[in-house]
Amino acid sequence: MKKSAMYSVVALATAGLITACGGGNSNNAVNSDPEVNLVTVKNNYVAMAAAVYDDSYIAAVELQTATAAFLENPSTETLASSRAAYKTARKPYQQSEIYRWDTVSLIGGSDDLAADGGLSSVDDWEGQVNAWPLDETKIEFIIDNPAIYAAINAQLLIDENGTLPAGTEDEANVTTGVHAIEFMLWDRDVSAQGPGPRLASEFGSDATCAITPSTTECRNSAYLQAAADLLVDDLVAMKAEWEVDTSDGDITLAEHFLSFDEEAFGYILQSIASMSVGELGGARLSAGLWRPADTQPTGIVKTGDYEEEHDCFSDLSHYAVYYNFQGILNAFKGTYTRTDGSVVGDSAQSFGAFVNSFDTQSFTDLSDRLAEIKDNMDVILDAGEAGIKSFDGIIADSESAYENPGDGVRTAELIALEAAIQGLGEVEEITKLIAEASAITGFDSSETGETD
Repeated sequence: MKKSAMYSVVALATAGLITACGGGNSNNAVNSDPEVNLVTVKNNYVAMAAAVYDDSYIAAVELQTATAAFLENPSTETLASSRAAYKTARKPYQQSEIYRWDTVSLIGGSDDLAADGGLSSVDDWEGQVNAWPLDETKIEFIIDNPAIYAAINAQLLIDENGTLPAGTEDEANVTTGVHAIEFMLWDRDVSAQGPGPRLASEFGSDATCAITPSTTECRNSAYLQAAADLLVDDLVAMKAEWEVDTSDGDITLAEHFLSFDEEAFGYILQSIASMSVGELGGARLSAGLWRPADTQPTGIVKTGDYEEEHDCFSDLSHYAVYYNFQGILNAFKGTYTRTDGSVVGDSAQSFGAFVNSFDTQSFTDLSDRLAEIKDNMDVILDAGEAGIKSFDGIIADSESAYENPGDGVRTAELIALEAAIQGLGEVEEITKLIAEASAITGFDSSETGETD
C-alpha cells in the first residue's frame, strides 16, 4: 500500500488530563479510577507490543524453516506446509501493525533513535516487510533473466549493509517481504474462485540446484529462500525496538514511548484512528470495491481494483484484514492473545479503561462500535475460511451491485464489509470526542492516512 504523510504532532495539556475539560460528558472532569493511570497504560501497551512482535518473529522463523524444508524436497505436501506457515505468520503480524506509527513524528521528540543506529519508527522497516502492491512483474523479470539474476545473486534482496539494493525500496518496486513470499508460494491470482496456481514442480530441490543452479526452477528457489531469510532478519530488528533493554545504551521505540507522559495517550489515540480509517477502513477494505458516483465525495465513479486486495495471491485477504482489526481491539482493550494461547496485558490497565475514567460516554460509544465492527468482520472471516466467499468474490459482488443499483442486490458478505467500513469511520469521530474530552491539542483526524 502506498505511503502518505499522516502524522500530526500530538501534544497533551498536562492539566487537561487531570481536570479534563470539554466534551460535555458528565463523567469527564476527573480521573475517577486511581488504579489506572498513564504509567500503567504505557507499560501495558509496551508489553503487548513486545509480545506481538515476538510472535511475529517466531512465526517468521517457522515460515523460514518450512520454506527450507519445501526447497529441500519440493512436493505438493511440502508446498502445502509452507503455505500453512505463511497463513500462521499473518495472524500475529497483522495484529502488530497498530504499533507501526512513528513515535518521533507523531508525538514529538528528538532524532535520538536514528542517531543511535536504531529505527526512527517500526514503519522504517515496514516497506520491505509488508508493503503493497507488490511488483511481481519485477520479481519475474529478475528470475527470468539469468544475466541480471547472476549479477545480483550474491545480494539477491539485500546488499552488504543489510538494506535493499538501489531502486527496490521505492513503493513502485516492492520485491521483498511477506507478499513476495506469498507470490512465490502461490503465483498470480488469476481467478476470483481461488488462489494462485503455483506448482511445486516450479522449484528446484537443494540437490538439483547444487548441480544446475541457473535453471528457472532453481532461481525460483533461491528467490523464495532469500525473501524468507530477509523477513526473519527484519523482524529481529522490529521486535528489538519494542523491547526495553537499557544495558546497551541504545534507545528503543519502547523506551522512547515510555519516556513520554501525557503525549503517549495521544499516540495511542491517533494510532487507533489511523489504523481504523486511513489504513484498514480505507486502503485495505474499501480500495478494491466498486462504488457508484453518488457515494463518492468527488461524484466520480470508482471502479474496483483487484490489485488493491492484499493477500490476493493466497486468497487470504479475509484473514489478514480480520487480524488487522483485532490489533485495534487489542490496543483498546489492553490484552493480546499470543499464538500459544497465553494472554499478555491487563484490561484494567488498558487504554479503554483510562478513557472510561474520564469520559464514560465516549468509552461506551467506542466499545459498542468496535463490537459491531467485530460482528461484521466475523462474517467476512467465516465466509473466507469456509470457502463461501473470498475477498475477490466480495469485490465482484460490489461490481454487480454497482451495475444494478436498482435491484438492491448485496450479498451478506458485502453488506457486512460495507457496515464495517462505515463503523471504522465512526471510530474516527469518537476519537475526536475523546480528544476534546482529554484536552488534546494538535489531534487532527485529517492527518490519519494510509501507509504501506
